[in-house]
Amino acid sequence: NRIHARQIIQTTDHHLRHSFLPFHQAPFRVDFSSRRDTRIQPTHPPTTTSNPVLSQSSCTTNNAMNDLQIVTTSTIIILLTVKILLIPSYRSTDFDVHRNWLSITRHLPLSQWYFDDVNGTTIHTLDYPPTFAFFEFVVANNPLSNWIFSDDGIVGDDCLALLGDNENSVTIGCVIFQRCTVILSDVFFLIGAYAMAVVMHADGKKVSLAFILTISNSGLLLLDHIHFQYNGALLGILLTSLAALLKSFDQKQPMLEVIGAIMFALLLTLKHLYLILAPLYFIFLLRRFCFPATRGCRSGGLSGVVTAGQVEGVRFSPTRLAILGLIVIITISTPFFPFFMEKNGKEQLIQIISRLFPFQRGLTHDFWAGNVWAIYLLLEKVSGTILKTRKNVFGRNFVLDALMHIFENLVPMPFPMITPLTTAILLFIGLMPALFCAWKIGTNMKGLEKSDQKEALLYCVVYSSITSFMLAWHVHEKAIMTAIIPCTFLAFSSVDGGRLFLRLSSLGHLGLMPLIFHPKELLVKILLNLSYFALSIFILEIANAETIKSQNIQLLEMGDKIGLCVIIVVTIYTEIVHSLIFVDQMEFLPLMLVSCVCATGLLLCWIQCFSIMLRKTQRLSRME
Repeated sequence: NRIHARQIIQTTDHHLRHSFLPFHQAPFRVDFSSRRDTRIQPTHPPTTTSNPVLSQSSCTTNNAMNDLQIVTTSTIIILLTVKILLIPSYRSTDFDVHRNWLSITRHLPLSQWYFDDVNGTTIHTLDYPPTFAFFEFVVANNPLSNWIFSDDGIVGDDCLALLGDNENSVTIGCVIFQRCTVILSDVFFLIGAYAMAVVMHADGKKVSLAFILTISNSGLLLLDHIHFQYNGALLGILLTSLAALLKSFDQKQPMLEVIGAIMFALLLTLKHLYLILAPLYFIFLLRRFCFPATRGCRSGGLSGVVTAGQVEGVRFSPTRLAILGLIVIITISTPFFPFFMEKNGKEQLIQIISRLFPFQRGLTHDFWAGNVWAIYLLLEKVSGTILKTRKNVFGRNFVLDALMHIFENLVPMPFPMITPLTTAILLFIGLMPALFCAWKIGTNMKGLEKSDQKEALLYCVVYSSITSFMLAWHVHEKAIMTAIIPCTFLAFSSVDGGRLFLRLSSLGHLGLMPLIFHPKELLVKILLNLSYFALSIFILEIANAETIKSQNIQLLEMGDKIGLCVIIVVTIYTEIVHSLIFVDQMEFLPLMLVSCVCATGLLLCWIQCFSIMLRKTQRLSRME
């Protein structure tokens, strides 16, 4: 009885300590005046109502959360206002591309969508996967659009007429319509950004701050709402897919991994740019989904929750592999099926593939993306110029002429030609570290920190995206956004993640600025990038305040400050000084300068991301 009484007393004392109530206010007490009577005797509830310390703390927390909700709502309203104000701004030929796709899907039968070129008068042919073509079809053929483009409508049917490139002049009504489709499609981005913020961060303050910083990205404002594209909607679907995978670390429910796989497969049928992440998804899902725990769930089922204490090991499940493969194949093949069912089904599929992968376009875009190939082409041009002018420069100087002769023998001119196969091999080699890490991260063994697994997997995504940007064939400058947006959520996990995000976003946004080349948008794009960088510094210093204060460090290191000075100088020269000095001459110089500066900085970011990814994975390996 005495032992039993002591256990009750200890339990009672434990609960009272954690309830912040004095002992005499407890709803029960132990009467040990008699050794024989150790029963718990109920008492009347206390007359006092609450602890003032707790009430004040709870009130402060509620006020802070209400303030964050107000700020988040205000941010969404401000962004919507900015997007509306940008409607009459400069629009690139991508606007004409999407207008032509709307025309094709509105006026032509399915069999002609990927063949039509308006009798050879346009180069704006449909070259996105079928699901995006069906998206254009829905935009052009819904009841609201039918009324807008009717004879009595606001815009008129001329907006979506099949026109050649020389006839592509549209009214302001048509511009407003297409701009609004981009604004409305950003709903997918808001959903994906919020889902990722909730999954990555348990702290409500960090959830709101991460959501605000993600949706305010100035690069997406430049790309989608000035230049004109739908990157926000596509990135939103990617974020939703990643959120489902990351949530599986919290809740060991296989259905979350299936949802993540379905969302990513759907994304591939919208834009094949994200195909570069397919190996990472495959390796992670193979390890995570197809090697389930051997205790606590059935190896072939999609239901059943496994707790850490139940896990003893993993075992390969062919059934799960078959289920996952079947689901992904059905998701990817379904949009292609209507084209295959045409009379010339085989020809349709060949035509679609040729449009999606135009290898004849060359190694780089017209404006070099800031990657390895920009540095490669710069070195080739510089070496060629030196070798051509060496006689005029060095004259008969024997020593310098001998050195140049050695240089000529060591450096092959022209440089070896880079082929699609070369880039594919280099890309595969570059992705190998991320695939190795994904395999380790996807383990179902017990004892692993969920937050570490989430961060490590997200670093793998960022690293793979940077690798693709740096090494792939015919890369567009916008592809860097696939790395910047996921990296935003890592900026709140550690100071290192914050620094990587600031470096990556500042260099990536610098590389986007030449896309908006009209003078009237100069002030707009500079203010957007500057304000976003200032917002990033402000938010990240709040989110990482404890680490910065405890370790007595700064968010921006000396190298970052030097890099910012370089970015400012390059921006001033390329946007203002160059046109004053050379007028209409040497137009390639500012583009080449921006590309090479970005390539150098992004190369360092690539190395930093690689280092953090390996460090996170090694930590998980030690825990396992």
